[in-house]
Amino acid sequence: MTTADADWVSCYGPPGVTQCPLSVLIDRAAGAGPRDEAFVRAFAAWLTTRGALLELPVVERLGLTDVVVTFVMKRRVRLLITGAAPDHPGEVTLAIDEGDFPFTPVIERDTVRSAPYTFCTLDHSLAGRPVNTPRGPGRLVVSATIDGRVEHRVLVGDHTLTMPAADVELA
Repeated sequence: MTTADADWVSCYGPPGVTQCPLSVLIDRAAGAGPRDEAFVRAFAAWLTTRGALLELPVVERLGLTDVVVTFVMKRRVRLLITGAAPDHPGEVTLAIDEGDFPFTPVIERDTVRSAPYTFCTLDHSLAGRPVNTPRGPGRLVVSATIDGRVEHRVLVGDHTLTMPAADVELA
C-alpha cells in the first residue's frame, strides 16, 4: 500500500487535513494489480494501520461512536458503516455501494483519534465451498477480516463455528 501512502499528498485539504474520495484511495492502492478479494482484505488491513488518523465525514456528522467499517464482498463491494447513535438506543448502519465510492470522502488528520474505527471485511465469494477443519469436514459460510485478523465461519455437521484461518483448509 505504499503507493496510497505517498499519494495522500496529492489529495486536497488544509494543512493537517487531507481528503480523498474512497475510490481514489482504492485506485492508488491497487495500482495495476488485481482488485479481487485479497486486495480488499489487504486494503482494509492498510486502513487499520492508519485508522487512528482516519475519519469519514458522514460518521462524524451523525455523531456515531464505536464505529465498525466493513467491506462486504458479494459480487460487488459494499461499505457497511455501523455505529452507536448518540442519545438513542441501538445502532445506525449505512450501506454504500462501490458505485458511490467516488462520492465517499475519507479524511486523514495529523492528530490521533481517541476512538479509531475498526476496519473489517466480510467475504461471501467462497460461501458453500467444502473445507477441512480440526473438527472435521464442513462448508464455508463466510470469511472475515477484523483488524487484520482472518477468521472463517464454517458449518461442521449441525454446528456453526468461528475458526482462525490457519485451522480452515479449502477442500
